Amino acid sequence: MNTEPFPAGQYLVELAATGRPGLVLSAIAGTMGVSDVGAGDDALTQALKRALQQRILLVLDNFEHVLTAAPLVAELLSEAPTLKVIATSRAPLRLSGEREFRIAPFPVPDEESDGGVEGAIDNPAVQLFLERAYSDEKGDPGVTELLSIASICRRVDGICSRSSSLLREPGSSHLPSCYLSST
Repeated sequence: MNTEPFPAGQYLVELAATGRPGLVLSAIAGTMGVSDVGAGDDALTQALKRALQQRILLVLDNFEHVLTAAPLVAELLSEAPTLKVIATSRAPLRLSGEREFRIAPFPVPDEESDGGVEGAIDNPAVQLFLERAYSDEKGDPGVTELLSIASICRRVDGICSRSSSLLREPGSSHLPSCYLSST
């Protein structure tokens, strides 16, 4: 007997770039390696529903970009009783059985009282930003970069530091300079 909670796999489906609710099924299928056997959405939907009959975890990231596709998730869940879905979103999906867990943003460095560079380097939002943005880099950011990163974290209220996809594209070896410009 297999004791793994999801022996058929766990899949992270990035939806931020999808942008259109009509592409959610394709994004899920593509992530899972399910190809549409016939032409059209119906064939893809049926192939995906067959694949989801196993114990699978789908993590649907940035669902707020495709909120109107929530009924589609409800349909998949109703037809695949062992399927589990975790959706990250800035808004609830409003589905039956949905459990909402609010995750607060990180505290951000206060420009007035956090002591410049020392306050920035000790701040959890800045630390995670640095971890994600400089993971492949050799060396540390300079004073100007640190203060710019602290400013970015303040402007987005600590939210962007929770998502590495906002910091740089996968495979990129550097943080785009537009993220470090202070205004």
